[in-house]
Amino acid sequence: MWQPHVFVVLFGLLSLYGKGANCQHGYTLNAQQSVSVASGLCVEIPCTFTVPAGSTLSTRVTGIWKTTDTPSFIAASTEASMVSEGTKGRFTLTGKVHEKTCSFSISNAQPADQGEYVFRFEDGYHKYTYSSYKLSVSVTDLPEPTISPVGEQIAGKPITLTCTAHPAPQGCKGNITWGGNFSMFIENIYNYEREDQAGKVTSISDITVTPSQREHNSPLTCTVTYSGVSTNSSITLDVQYAPRSPFISNCTSEGCRVEAIEGTSLSLLCSAESNPPANLSWAKTGQNSTDPLNSSSGRLDVSHVTTDNGGDYMCRARNKHGNSTVSITVVILYAPRGLTFNYCAVNGCFVEGNSSVKVQEGNSLYLRCDADGNPVANVSWVKQMQNGTITQISLTAQLNVTNVTAEHGGNYMCQTINRIGNTSKSISVVVIKTLTKDKIHLEGFMFGGIFVLLLAAITAVLVMRYKKKRRPPEEVEGSQRSPPNNYEVVYANIKRKTREPNMDPSPPNEGESPDKDLQYVTLDFSKLKPKSSPEPQETLYTEVKRK
Repeated sequence: MWQPHVFVVLFGLLSLYGKGANCQHGYTLNAQQSVSVASGLCVEIPCTFTVPAGSTLSTRVTGIWKTTDTPSFIAASTEASMVSEGTKGRFTLTGKVHEKTCSFSISNAQPADQGEYVFRFEDGYHKYTYSSYKLSVSVTDLPEPTISPVGEQIAGKPITLTCTAHPAPQGCKGNITWGGNFSMFIENIYNYEREDQAGKVTSISDITVTPSQREHNSPLTCTVTYSGVSTNSSITLDVQYAPRSPFISNCTSEGCRVEAIEGTSLSLLCSAESNPPANLSWAKTGQNSTDPLNSSSGRLDVSHVTTDNGGDYMCRARNKHGNSTVSITVVILYAPRGLTFNYCAVNGCFVEGNSSVKVQEGNSLYLRCDADGNPVANVSWVKQMQNGTITQISLTAQLNVTNVTAEHGGNYMCQTINRIGNTSKSISVVVIKTLTKDKIHLEGFMFGGIFVLLLAAITAVLVMRYKKKRRPPEEVEGSQRSPPNNYEVVYANIKRKTREPNMDPSPPNEGESPDKDLQYVTLDFSKLKPKSSPEPQETLYTEVKRK
């Protein structure tokens, strides 16, 4: 608050030694020495003056305020035509001059209003200018209003903000309005005033809003208007909210797919809109989500992709207001591999682990080639001909031959290809020829004859061995001795088989076999044959029954 400096001016007649001059006294002015007003605002300047004793002022007296550096009048009590156009209507002499009051007011102060002013009155021949008492007026910038509280707001929760204008005289109080990108969530605006002891009025406005995350970083403006001039103040809303659904680079929708080629690198970047910024983490579905994968700033990097890296992944964004997740499927692409053959014949189907299969001529042949690849590989069959050329025989994974001939034998190659790569594997088909009926009959007779001969030979050997075992030892021994001379001798050896002394003397039972009384005769006819062509010795056995 400006402190007035009261000037009491006594104009008197100074007695100067040796001169004896007579001087007037009694003209004084009581007003502020200086006053400050904000641009666009108003100010009231109280002022009183005196004239010498015995002097009076008529009701027709005119009071004038003017600048010290120009003869322009800025305010006059009666003659409005005397006032400068620049101040007319804004500078007003409000005092009653005939009652010795010289108060005046300034409204809608302008920077050009700044300067020094003096007061003068004219009442017929009675005129006086109080040039020794100057009033200094300064014009300052219009202060901005203040907005409080300044801080964070929570999305979805109401908050009341207050705009306070600069104090101003009652006659030029301000009008407060709000502006910004928040018109849809204003709940209430309440304007009121507060007057201080000096009589100045402070304009205040309370606004209650419920911000959303859309209003984050939006400006909120409070504007105060005074008599056509205005000033404003703005804040940026700091609306805090939980993370929105995270966004993954190269994904345009929830549950999208990302492809990566085996052996290459993979990088996934996850981001989420939130305030304050969210902590981002990655986890693979099926694993403990509390054990996140190694990632930083929402980035998941795999330097060397394998099929184990395929699957569903989840990015989680979390801050103190909540959390949100998004999922992505990683598909690993790789060239065909692990070729296997399925072979079907009359005895069933099985996986062929060898490099060749055998099939009977005339039967059916089914071969299937399977490969592990992503995307699924295109499979075809080719055959290597005898002249070295390659002939494509099937554009599918199956190779079917309903009636196998010798021409179907040879080397077959299964070729697989997808957009990542290709591979192949060969298998040899061996055709077993089928015999004709004539050949079957001839070979049957041959095998039958051989079988009969072998059976006869085996039977003869068994008979001879059996008979040899039944000959007495003496006969065998005698038959092995050579004759003493060259005469033709026929040996007869009749021997009765007698019972041993230690044998049971009891008579034999009538039911016993008569073979026990057999007599053996040995004949040797070897000497009866010519000497020139000796024949092998033959031993004949005969049974002589005892009567």
